[in-house]
Amino acid sequence: MSDTSDAKHSVLEHAVKNCAYYKDYGGKQWDTLPHINKSIVNKNPNDFISSEKPDKHITKTSTSGTSGEVLNIFWGKSEYVKSLMTLWQQRIKYGIYPADKFCTAHAFFDSHFIGYNSLVQINRQKNCLSFNKIFLDDKYLKFYCGEIEKFQPKWLFLQPSIALRLCQYYKQSKTQPPQSVEFIELSGETLTAGIREQLRETFNDAPMANHYGAQEFNCIAYECRCGNMHVNSDNVHIDIDPGENNRFYVTNLMNYTMPLIKYSLGDMAESILPGDSCGCGNKSPMLVLKKGRETDKINIDGAIYDCSLFYYLIDKLNILYDNLFLQFYVEQKKDKFAIYLLPKNKEYAIEIDKIEENVQKTLSAMGIHLNKLRVSISEKLPLSNSGKLNYFKVVK
Repeated sequence: MSDTSDAKHSVLEHAVKNCAYYKDYGGKQWDTLPHINKSIVNKNPNDFISSEKPDKHITKTSTSGTSGEVLNIFWGKSEYVKSLMTLWQQRIKYGIYPADKFCTAHAFFDSHFIGYNSLVQINRQKNCLSFNKIFLDDKYLKFYCGEIEKFQPKWLFLQPSIALRLCQYYKQSKTQPPQSVEFIELSGETLTAGIREQLRETFNDAPMANHYGAQEFNCIAYECRCGNMHVNSDNVHIDIDPGENNRFYVTNLMNYTMPLIKYSLGDMAESILPGDSCGCGNKSPMLVLKKGRETDKINIDGAIYDCSLFYYLIDKLNILYDNLFLQFYVEQKKDKFAIYLLPKNKEYAIEIDKIEENVQKTLSAMGIHLNKLRVSISEKLPLSNSGKLNYFKVVK
């Protein structure tokens, strides 16, 4: 379903009748509806919960809290299952089915898993092996890779930074990855061209797909075999505001228990394109995400820039260095900037002075001047408490 107009109005009609927050939304045009976000919902979460619940069995999910704020989302159990089925419809296109064995990673112990300990867990259905992404030193990776080999998963579901650590370990230890892997799904972080290349080399050109989702909605967009990210129009509706740096807002079309209408995740889009221009046959719109989040703001001499500036700088460096840099991390402390680069080849002769010069040259062409810039090569980038790579951090 690519036309979501009827579905979004159905959700709105239900919310107006049954949710305190939306009671004054009746009769308003869709374009005039106010936007909401996590902070707004958290002020009065009960105002967003429907008095008429379509399903007496309730499922609760929670956001990871990487933004500093946790949000609990309540679904009817049947709604949640239907929402997940729209994701499985995308995976099935790659020959992946719910019963297939897969490998993922966790930050905290999950009660749905029964296996060994906090390092490696196996779910009750025994088709999922999960390893702890907080502990990624070589001694742990050796253990994980041994367990993955024994488990023989058909597919992997990982964050790009975690998948990259696996690739690095397989390469340096000269260990063969399991030949059973036929598909890789990446989610939760920016997927760079360099990481795609590493995954292809490590896993024998296994097909891969980028999955853009959130706990509030499940799958929002999914990459097709043509390399385009199609909006999951059976599950969500997306509105883009060109006047706000292409910030976009998501409406959950499945959750009538806790309707979220025109909700901001803090992400922005480069563009949204008609789906019928893609050769894969999916008619849903194609979402081109902007790198970085609206909350990632950089202050340079009083001028405010968003974090996509650094993605641009690294892209320019990769043009010069043949996609050498897989990921990066930037720290700002007052007027000092430190850029940490993770190369795919530790033996490559890298002249730091030349890299700093190229970065300054690119910035200067944009009218930006950094007096205190330091570039370093790193073998390991810092992960957050939830195991995600945050690309930019302001240090107090």
